[in-house]
Amino acid sequence: VERLGGPLKETLSVPVLTEAAAAIGHVDLEVDRDGIVRSTFIAAGLGAADWPNFALAMARLASGTPAPAPEPHAEVSGPAVPVVWRRNDEVLIPYLGVPGHFPRLSFSDVALGRVPQELLRGRVVLIGATAAGLGDVLPTPLSGGALPMSGVEVIANVYRGVMDGTLRRPMSYAASLLLVAAVVLVPLLLYPYSGWRRCIAVAAVALASPLLLSAALLLFANLWWAPMGALAGNLLGFGLWTWRRADSTRAALAEGRRQAAATLRSIGEGVVTADAAGLVTYMNPVAERLTGQRLEGVLGQPVTQVLTLLDASSGESAAVRVSDAMNASEPAAVDGSLDIRAADDALRGVDLTVSRVVDGAGRAFGWVFA
Repeated sequence: VERLGGPLKETLSVPVLTEAAAAIGHVDLEVDRDGIVRSTFIAAGLGAADWPNFALAMARLASGTPAPAPEPHAEVSGPAVPVVWRRNDEVLIPYLGVPGHFPRLSFSDVALGRVPQELLRGRVVLIGATAAGLGDVLPTPLSGGALPMSGVEVIANVYRGVMDGTLRRPMSYAASLLLVAAVVLVPLLLYPYSGWRRCIAVAAVALASPLLLSAALLLFANLWWAPMGALAGNLLGFGLWTWRRADSTRAALAEGRRQAAATLRSIGEGVVTADAAGLVTYMNPVAERLTGQRLEGVLGQPVTQVLTLLDASSGESAAVRVSDAMNASEPAAVDGSLDIRAADDALRGVDLTVSRVVDGAGRAFGWVFA
């Protein structure tokens, strides 16, 4: 295709080559945004995709079914009938290796008879420039920009893919979008009906499924579907669901704490709670009156210092009996009559019951003194 200062038009090679050619094809390759050549087109042409891919034309010749070459045509001028270079049926190039994978021979050695005929007999031979200085070199996924591949070797890879049936077609945009939506939507529908452990299992399957599905489509249907969109969607979906679940859990716990605090404030008995280290975490108004201390002033202090308990008969410390009750596996009342010494040294008679707060494994993580 050339313009030469005028409208686009298709031109054939020099007559001596065109007349001797058994088939003619295009060598149009797609260069992606990152500069890498990953795909080509089964057919392309000016105004209509009439020309077969050069590798496909070679394969038809090899199978004995060559297709007639279309007539080249020029662009129809005029704004009402724009003619552009058109492409049909994009396929991914199945590169077999890095540059140099296919055997190379010097054209001059072949022309001068320096290469044994047995080396060429029964083989498909491609003639083209391989020297980087001639400019016909292209970056590929296996070579990158540091070691580009010659155009003729790219065509050899396409031909091998045609003959082996390993050309892969990228999935259409609409089908890819629908598949991404399905892969992302299914886990989101399952999360609300799953417990936490099952949610983890669903998330693991959701993260693996795009990769497995992409590999299966590539192996069994020769279709390329990029899994990153679905993978990112599943990661985002699981993250959002986890955040919503944690937010709901925090709200429920906060509501539970508010209800528990309201209940403790309303009962007529003094209640003090402590954590696993025996440090005060809560004290209701009745306990504040009994001890003569405010909750804000005793938070984080040892409960044995806040609750100064004495034997009502002897006036001696009842700390040992309180410690025994704290070590009991069941709620235990402290034996004997007790007095509690308030902050103003006033003594008030009390009855004390100590209850351990345990988790699902039976480990104590706090106490309730009432």
